[in-house]
Amino acid sequence: MSPLTNTLIIGKVLHELNSCDSTNNYAKDLIAKSKPLEGSVVITDKQTAGRGQFGNSWEGEAGKNITISIILYPNLAVAEQFYLSKIVSIACVEALKSISNLDFKIKWPNDIYYGKQKIGGILIENQVSGSKLANAVVGIGINLNQENFEGLENANSLFNLVRYVLNRKKCTEILLEHIDAQYLKLRSKDFAGIDKSYHAKLLSYGEEFHYLENLLPKKALLLEVNAAGQLKVEVEGKEHLFNFKEIEWVL
Repeated sequence: MSPLTNTLIIGKVLHELNSCDSTNNYAKDLIAKSKPLEGSVVITDKQTAGRGQFGNSWEGEAGKNITISIILYPNLAVAEQFYLSKIVSIACVEALKSISNLDFKIKWPNDIYYGKQKIGGILIENQVSGSKLANAVVGIGINLNQENFEGLENANSLFNLVRYVLNRKKCTEILLEHIDAQYLKLRSKDFAGIDKSYHAKLLSYGEEFHYLENLLPKKALLLEVNAAGQLKVEVEGKEHLFNFKEIEWVL
């Protein structure tokens, strides 16, 4: 895959690996040794110790999926850091739509879904300096051409949805182009525009959804995801805020 020519920031430098433990780990090692160009991308055919959010493991079939990490230096306050997750989620949904002409949704906080099936996930690891983000490593995994997901009932791939093999290189380029466009909006601090686009793509936005809280089944009206990444809901006329992992979504 060649460096991208039709983006401003993302994909000007590519680190292509046959395999690695984790593209996020590789990207963080690059940062520790030097200051890589912003928008540098680490791409691998296979992760041997891929990670999802909150310590979950993520491992896909070699050569079948999109597995990348992007190095960024966002000019964001710590309190604004979830906007990075928002724009990456928007970019993933819009890229997958352009590839497949299917409508995907963002499942809070960091998953990409088609219906009740998970197509991809995002893991963002930030380093903080004072009240600002010093750097961010954005890890993205998209299930592209993998057919079987043994033991993962809710996982699916684009191939299983469209029933033809997709060009992994071209799909990766499309994804990076969409991330570049969204990252420019973030750099311009268009928070209102980002929120509008994010909520339009958010699973169950403005609707009732079911969840478990302390193993008890409940339902609530989903109001928004705020700047801190908290889920704001309404339960029996009262507003509540949930942090990551405080509830379990029931689809």
